Amino acid sequence: MLKFRLLIKDFLESAAAKFEIIYLTPTPALTLKPRRLLVLDSSFNPPHLGHLALVQESLTHEYKGEKVPMNKPTSTTSNDAASVLLLLSLENADKGTTQLDAAIHRVDMMKITADYIQKVFQVDVNIGVIKAAKFVDKSLILFNYLHARSVDHPKLTFLVGFDTLTRILDPKYYIPDKLSSSLQEFMLNCDLFVLTRGKGGVSQTKYVDDISHGRIGEIPTQWSKSIHMINENHGESELGVISSTLIRNEIMEGDEVWKSKVLPEIMQYIETENLYK
Repeated sequence: MLKFRLLIKDFLESAAAKFEIIYLTPTPALTLKPRRLLVLDSSFNPPHLGHLALVQESLTHEYKGEKVPMNKPTSTTSNDAASVLLLLSLENADKGTTQLDAAIHRVDMMKITADYIQKVFQVDVNIGVIKAAKFVDKSLILFNYLHARSVDHPKLTFLVGFDTLTRILDPKYYIPDKLSSSLQEFMLNCDLFVLTRGKGGVSQTKYVDDISHGRIGEIPTQWSKSIHMINENHGESELGVISSTLIRNEIMEGDEVWKSKVLPEIMQYIETENLYK
């Protein structure tokens, strides 16, 4: 869309801009002062059914210390208990700055995904772009954005896969500082919702248990309380093992199995734009 191209171009060229919301579903989520902001931070290259599984599970999960669950997917009315933010990082700790044309395609597909989430799960959805690679920096930028708009701080819950969880807690990304000091405020003010991947659910759950018992290096034991891990249990579909990389490889190889891993509207967009070939 031309609108997205202009918004993203201006954002990338602005030295001051760190975060912008470039699309919102009909009822702007941030005006509802949600109790919890569910942040799905991904490359969306392309968005897939694994992303939707993360959103669905996070909306119905009963979080520690809360007496009521988040929004119910079967609800017929919107609920301000939670809102969803689809977040595209235009910087990446491993891959550098995302190019404009690639970002446009991703945002187009994110809009398709946002509209689907709003319709099916009856929850408000925003699409945002951010200039930050580390989750700790992203959280600070988001809190500053909310504060500048007089929005009371909701609990920021980052929706991630297990691989991303281990990267967040990997000390190498914080050298020369210590992991415990670098992430102290982040783990206090945010939490992580993790969907286990494939048949490794047991070992992945053990990872959080090991943290709680002080068995993993620099990671403080109390951080385990901020990690909500859900075992992916979707039968033979194995939504937890779907990845954007796998889908791109299948498209390049001419294997049409990828079509079952994305929304029909996403499949149509990829074919119309002739992506990943």
